[in-house]
Amino acid sequence: FISSRWLMHRFLNTAEVASILRPFYFAVHPDFFGKHPKQRSVNENSLKQLSSFLATLQSPGKINRSANLPFYIRTTTDRDKFMLVYIPLNAQENTYSTIRGILNACNLPTDQLDKIQRPKSSKGTAFEKTFKSNRRDNIDDELFADIIFATQKAKQSESLKTWLVKHAMVAQKRYTALKELKEEVQKLQHELIDHLQLSELRWECGWNIEHYRGCLKSLQGLYTLHPKAFNVLKNRILVFAPFTGVSLDGHVMLNSGEVRTNWLELINNVDSHEKTLRKIPAHENALSKVLRDIRVARRKCMPKITASQYASHLRKITTSLLDFLSKGKYPSHWPENLSDFEIVIECEAGPLMVTPTGQLITPSSCPGPILVDFISKNLETARKNMIEYDKNIHKEKYLLDLCVTAFCLESLTKDDSIIPENMIDCLERLLKINSSVIDTNLLCGSAVHVTNYYSVLSDGTICVPWNWKL
Repeated sequence: FISSRWLMHRFLNTAEVASILRPFYFAVHPDFFGKHPKQRSVNENSLKQLSSFLATLQSPGKINRSANLPFYIRTTTDRDKFMLVYIPLNAQENTYSTIRGILNACNLPTDQLDKIQRPKSSKGTAFEKTFKSNRRDNIDDELFADIIFATQKAKQSESLKTWLVKHAMVAQKRYTALKELKEEVQKLQHELIDHLQLSELRWECGWNIEHYRGCLKSLQGLYTLHPKAFNVLKNRILVFAPFTGVSLDGHVMLNSGEVRTNWLELINNVDSHEKTLRKIPAHENALSKVLRDIRVARRKCMPKITASQYASHLRKITTSLLDFLSKGKYPSHWPENLSDFEIVIECEAGPLMVTPTGQLITPSSCPGPILVDFISKNLETARKNMIEYDKNIHKEKYLLDLCVTAFCLESLTKDDSIIPENMIDCLERLLKINSSVIDTNLLCGSAVHVTNYYSVLSDGTICVPWNWKL
């Protein structure tokens, strides 16, 4: 059963999104912060990241990364005073939920969003249209045009050379300014790994390094007060993340935005979470057997969820397929064995799609007949994507290492939404750059992140679009 409310959430179009977010846009527009360069810069960078996130969210087959974006909003009593808010972006949520979260975080009305109605159609069910669609609405160019500030278009068309000349020095200054802070964070991190006897300590919540330092100090203080409770973390991976729980990989996840007592509660109950985690292989095996030994995988860059949530998703989709088999059979043209293919089960609200890696993605709420029909029509596409991905991923790694060496980079990373094919194109063109065309010293010692826009982050990281132009 698919609720009509869920369907409505999936059918927000570009015009509706732009209209609903207009109050937010006017609340954070960089042009309104002309006398306040710090606030203007923060909002400018966050708007670009938000635009990229929302565009990717509505693009079939693309993958997002969860994040927390800072925005400054003027107070109603004094226009020279600001309130800093963090907007959580969850890669698991749909467009409707994401927009509601944006408005709620800024205390803006959601009346217009609540009134949105999905348009009726006489051809096919809404569920089928949503999950079978392979449309491309040129979203990256058109989506949210009304809410991207006026200078964005000019900046996107700016050449890599021109942009680097303008911003490389700013990036270097920000990077240098945080050098001592980074050293302090590394020291704190190593101390905690030693004291807690951790296998590894990670930061995966999208907030800046100042927030990471605060989390490390809070954890250090908690350990000082309750050293025995931390014995359960020995030889484990501890992660500061967007949620608190035990991940599917068995990592202990602490929500960076929660109070220390919540962290302690989880640490005291890790064993109970482990019991659920140990049941996951049985749930995955049950689904595999129902679906002709298909491999039940987890998406590369899969959004983090708890073991109990994942177990619930697996049970739901397995039940749907058993219901289908009680009334019929799988198509005769299917292979007798599907072990060459991978299926990933995600949250209730999500797309049916084939990823660039060749994995078949389905939400746990998908009815059995629709899932079977989707698999039937996409087995060859999945096989082709797997072969292509295996070839490209090795080439991408090789080219990335060459670029790091050629430009003397501190690091070179990419956004999860950038597929290997696009990253390879970006890296190959970078390696062809002649020093007479672009001063390669502009990038020397920098941290570069390949994404969909130009930006300099607060820590000095240089963001460049994969499809940059000279």
